[in-house]
Amino acid sequence: NEENKHSRHTDSLLSLLFILALSDGADCQNFKEFKRRHILSTTFKTKNEADWVKYLLGNELCGRTKMQSFIKSSEAKIEQICNGSGSVSGSYTKSTDVFEVYLVKSSEGIHPKCIINNCSSGKYNVIVKCENNLPVHYERQDIEQNTRPQPCFQRALF
Repeated sequence: NEENKHSRHTDSLLSLLFILALSDGADCQNFKEFKRRHILSTTFKTKNEADWVKYLLGNELCGRTKMQSFIKSSEAKIEQICNGSGSVSGSYTKSTDVFEVYLVKSSEGIHPKCIINNCSSGKYNVIVKCENNLPVHYERQDIEQNTRPQPCFQRALF
């Protein structure tokens, strides 16, 4: 009987852990992970397709999601979104500043290859989730105001 009680307790605990894994908490990141997934160095050469491939492979981001968003800015400026330079709405904060955002669609080729299917950039307000005054989840970018997304680079024609 004690064994059945222990088994039920273990099953309940496993069920709870499974539910938590499926909940929003599973999507929470830390700032280190946010940087890896969403912040491009201000010196990154965005007009070079080979640099994009190297970057995505080196950071294990190739094909990670259908469309990935990268902000080209300093960490300090992006951190400011969660430190008074953003407007809070529910659990998300929208930047008051406009950022250069790169939208990249990639897929894995034969390892170690990464294929850039599409890459465009534009100026957007970004919407992030903040924890401890740091962005930890990139929700989306707001529709840009006066410009249309531009291709990141010109494809070589073979």
